[in-house]
Amino acid sequence: MQRERPLAGWLVGTWVLLVLVLGVLAYHRGPDLAVTPLDLLVWGALIFVSERLAVRMGSDLRVSMLLVPAVGAMVVLPPWAAALFLAASYLPPARASLAKDLFTRASLAGATLIAGSLYHALAAGGWPYAAAALLAATTHWILYLAALNLLLALSLRLPYLPLLWRHLRTLGAGFEVLAVYGVVVTAIYLDPPRVLGRLAPFAVLALYLPTLYVRAYWQLVRRSEESVQRLLELILRAVEARDPYTREHSARVARISEAIARELGYDPDAAGHVRRAAALHDAGKVYVPDAILTAQRPLTEEERARIRQHPQRGLELLRPVRREVGLYLPVIGQHHERWDGRGYPEGRRGRGIHPWARIVAVADAYEAMTADRPYQPARTPEEALETIRAEAGRAYDPEVVAAFERAWRAHDGWRVPGSPVVDPPGRDPLDQVFGHPSRGNSK
Repeated sequence: MQRERPLAGWLVGTWVLLVLVLGVLAYHRGPDLAVTPLDLLVWGALIFVSERLAVRMGSDLRVSMLLVPAVGAMVVLPPWAAALFLAASYLPPARASLAKDLFTRASLAGATLIAGSLYHALAAGGWPYAAAALLAATTHWILYLAALNLLLALSLRLPYLPLLWRHLRTLGAGFEVLAVYGVVVTAIYLDPPRVLGRLAPFAVLALYLPTLYVRAYWQLVRRSEESVQRLLELILRAVEARDPYTREHSARVARISEAIARELGYDPDAAGHVRRAAALHDAGKVYVPDAILTAQRPLTEEERARIRQHPQRGLELLRPVRREVGLYLPVIGQHHERWDGRGYPEGRRGRGIHPWARIVAVADAYEAMTADRPYQPARTPEEALETIRAEAGRAYDPEVVAAFERAWRAHDGWRVPGSPVVDPPGRDPLDQVFGHPSRGNSK
């Protein structure tokens, strides 16, 4: 039975409680500001609109123009009020769990409380407005991004710091541009030129429009990532055109890997990442000569050595687009490593092997054992299961093997010799793996 492990309740509860404590402290010890209804209307409206202009960067992250009005709210409003506005405006994804929703709102409120309190403390200490506001704005987006990446790392079962660094490099420049722009817009609102007079609020609204340019840039980045994904599909189709077995193999390994991930408690988005990574695990075989790839006989040692180069060749192939597929590269390079350290190409062992690669290794082995090749008759599903169980702790991660066995017993189709793991029939297996609507068979 597939199970989803929710975000740890104690973590969400502790984080929300901590933010509430910060809010209470900010309320009682924060600055006493003269806030007008117009202040609340202008910044509240901009915060609401900005969150609804968010751009989804893949399935694991959304970015919005929220930082521009957040700067104004942190400067003009008390920190606790700004935090309430921003937390209330957050628009969760349709499939987000209550725990993730609460964690994200608390993170947004916490970053606002800290950054807003920092600004008012610096301003009270005599710092120039621009320096204090820019430091607070930068603090805000770094704290919020750090909290979101903690959520992602827990959900995707990935190391936290590399994931955070990846998003800092991808999104940091855009956020800092928004921070500077927010400081400028807020300065005009606070002390408008005399020619603007009472039109200052409308000037702020007009100056907000260029933030749509940043949104367009992020949309362009997203479309670029989608184009790279299409390119990856083309690579897999190039391999399948030379060896139809590889096509079925990659799609089946992807589906088995996703089922194992779900048994291990990965949420649907994380399991989907594992599925796509598994589909790419043999991309390096595009460099393998046809005479070897489609051989109707057992391979020689020299030919086996050539085949064993495909993990490194896959990494070389995708290195130019590593920013877009960085999450999947460890699977491509490590899916033939063994738990006991006797695998290839690097001889990694145990938990030194990427967790997704450990999943794909089991799925890859099972699918290969149960596939009928000209020079190697297929084993029965039961024989393949017993072989994998016997290799737990040697070739494979015991925890992954246990999850695989649970998935194996829950999927009747896996236990029918020759039965495809992908479903429903009539759809291109690679379309299913990458989540496209049916386009019919590509052949």
